[in-house]
Amino acid sequence: MVAMSIAFATPMSAQVVYDKGTDSLTIFGNTDNLQLALVQRAFKENHVGTIYMKGNGGLFYTGLALGRAIRESGARVIIPTGTECISACAFAAIASEEVHVDGALLFHRPYMQLVPTNATIEEISGYTGGGYLDGAMYIVEMGYPLSWVKQMIVSTSPCLFIKVVDEAQLQDFKEGRGSFMIKDDRCLPQVPVTPSKDSGYGPGYVPNVQ
Repeated sequence: MVAMSIAFATPMSAQVVYDKGTDSLTIFGNTDNLQLALVQRAFKENHVGTIYMKGNGGLFYTGLALGRAIRESGARVIIPTGTECISACAFAAIASEEVHVDGALLFHRPYMQLVPTNATIEEISGYTGGGYLDGAMYIVEMGYPLSWVKQMIVSTSPCLFIKVVDEAQLQDFKEGRGSFMIKDDRCLPQVPVTPSKDSGYGPGYVPNVQ
């Protein structure tokens, strides 16, 4: 049986580096379970005041867990000039109560890469709906309106993003005013992923969000 997955973007190796001199944490690369574990360890062992983030995305639920860890840490997040924090990376970044966007945040709805050959339309709809609902609950938890979630689900795709390039635009989204769309020629490829045993959605469902 082919695995079912939800995805956001292409992978890069996870890079997590703590700088004691500046109390800063650099989080670059793929948002995966290794990156999450390294970040959680950094938070446990060090005081982190600033987080620098960039990346092409990764696992959906890992991105949400990373975001909650960032919120709990109280650290500010900076997207460096000339860099992009895409999908799972972007969802994690906006969990901080202080986000500085010098580069760009790019958001799009999670999408299913592969489905079991015997899955019904009803089953696929249920899996997808569960992922959308969890994403919506997270967005609201982080202080953003449901209207933004609806816009993202209805209007975006792996080739069409909501792009945020400064704090003013991000604040517009928080206040329900944002509507920034950009078509990106770097359409995200359909990359097979390793099934997750603890996704919560049954056998074969892989919440791989980038």
